[in-house]
Amino acid sequence: QQQTSNNLSEKDDADETRPTFREKVIQFYEANEFLLLIIFAIVLAKIYPPLGAKYLVPDISADWIMVMFIFLLAGLALKTEEFEAAFNQVYFNLFVQGFNFFIVSLVAYALSFVLVRAHVLDQSLADGMIICACLPM
Repeated sequence: QQQTSNNLSEKDDADETRPTFREKVIQFYEANEFLLLIIFAIVLAKIYPPLGAKYLVPDISADWIMVMFIFLLAGLALKTEEFEAAFNQVYFNLFVQGFNFFIVSLVAYALSFVLVRAHVLDQSLADGMIICACLPM
């Protein structure tokens, strides 16, 4: 009788640790949320195209509202621990920002200046090179 009670308690322990179907679905969704939402948006656009083409006013929403929304979602996805770690490394962050925005930009400006003066590079291409160099990496 003690043997059967031990077997029953082992089965109960195994059932408690095994996730239910609902928990498996939730875990799958949490692991692949972004991909599933992209697929959902594509399917929705295929099923009902006027939603994006007419009702969301693509002239306005595609230009700047959606860009702000994407940056907002990306910012909300950051953990507070990551902010704390970044704030604790102030000098490193200042160095990286200074290097990206000043050193790289000055090197690109000097290089484009020299190449334009040597008639190797067209002025408009040099301007584009400088603009691209000023973008953050």
